[in-house]
Amino acid sequence: MTKKSNSIAEPKVSRPRSKRARIAPVPTPSDAALVLNARASSRAKDRRTTVRHAFIGSGWHVGEPAADDPPLARLLRASKGGNIRLKLYLAVLWQAGGGDERHSVEWPARTWAALLDLPDPEQRGDRRIRDAIRALERAELLVADRQPGRPIRLILLRDDGSGEPYTNPGQAARATKEAGAFDRTDLYVQLPSAFWTAGWAIVLSTPGLAMLLVMLLLTSNANESRVWINPGQARARFGLSEDTWSRGVAELRRQGLLEIQKKPVSEDFGWRRIRNTYTLVPTRLDGGPGQPRGEEARPGRSTRRRLSARAKG
Repeated sequence: MTKKSNSIAEPKVSRPRSKRARIAPVPTPSDAALVLNARASSRAKDRRTTVRHAFIGSGWHVGEPAADDPPLARLLRASKGGNIRLKLYLAVLWQAGGGDERHSVEWPARTWAALLDLPDPEQRGDRRIRDAIRALERAELLVADRQPGRPIRLILLRDDGSGEPYTNPGQAARATKEAGAFDRTDLYVQLPSAFWTAGWAIVLSTPGLAMLLVMLLLTSNANESRVWINPGQARARFGLSEDTWSRGVAELRRQGLLEIQKKPVSEDFGWRRIRNTYTLVPTRLDGGPGQPRGEEARPGRSTRRRLSARAKG
């Protein structure tokens, strides 16, 4: 049987099932979590979450062989809890990655658990966050300052996993540009505040969130809106499994965040070679997850005001 090229691989199952049976229902963020995310966004002055390219992918494209997989792949490949580790680190980047020199945030573990809408944030969620903090410390992505009687203060380290002190990549890029230099290590992507206030950070699965970051990177400097990447290069650059890639792409497509188009690239003796090209739809993040594609997206700021008003009422 001939295998179609560039098709999205489905997860292997023990017996045949319909495509509908393989699609898990989209979780619904709780009102309490959305309200807390709205308050956190106001605290951060609607700041975008800035993530260095080096956190997502390695630097093979600049002619330097990667010594190890990027931090994103390492967080996902570790033991159970990769989803919480990834989301927690992005949340710390959101809250502490601004222009101040401290780059730290001091919240109780249960508050982080409530922000991510974890079950039982006071106890089980609290423990899961503390486990994730220890894992992020081992990955040299942050330092945890623990003082008796006080919440854990999380201090960011550079998001390339080098263990160096954190610097804001936007400010660093401007500084090097003014000095007449260009440092590729300060290239970055950004998640809008609506990623948090509309509930995307809560509902996206680990593969979906990983592929959102990957697609943001691939389209950030692309000359065309549609991008394609060789599967071998994708594995070398991002270190993600085929299962993570295919499941994440499928989830983004279902949510209307990604468009896939088959593009013929060559033809030989009547056989046409087809590639999947990807187009990210970042404006979709302004609407809530699971919202029908044809429905008008609500801006993240309006969502925040609505939820804040509900909390006050």
